[in-house]
Amino acid sequence: MYWMPDITAYFEIISNLLKENGVVLIYESHPIADLFANKDEAEYDPAHPYKIISSYFRREAWIENNGIDYIGQSTYKSLTNYGFTHTLSEVITALIKNSLTITEFMEYPHDISESCDHLESDGLFPLSYTLAAVKKHPG
Repeated sequence: MYWMPDITAYFEIISNLLKENGVVLIYESHPIADLFANKDEAEYDPAHPYKIISSYFRREAWIENNGIDYIGQSTYKSLTNYGFTHTLSEVITALIKNSLTITEFMEYPHDISESCDHLESDGLFPLSYTLAAVKKHPG
């Protein structure tokens, strides 16, 4: 969802494509992870990895030229890309507004992006989550 500027519209498309009782499964980086600098960012300080560099409620897009190789666990120079942080309440509300009923929500201390794996060992914050929702007939 990081690449989607409007997740309500995104889930509207998904809901329209699903049959009744169809399931949406989300496995995503937790928005709390965006509070801290990634290892390849200028703001990253290995002596203070929990230094907050951004608001949980950030509205402006992230503008980046670094791609992430999830398999090779490395970053590389890429074309400019734009990402968007969505709070958990925005994700949940977007699902509800599109007739998707949440059936499970779990948070995990592991990082799925490899950009915040330096925060995993302490287990202080959720770095990823799963969320399942099912399409129910409205009304």
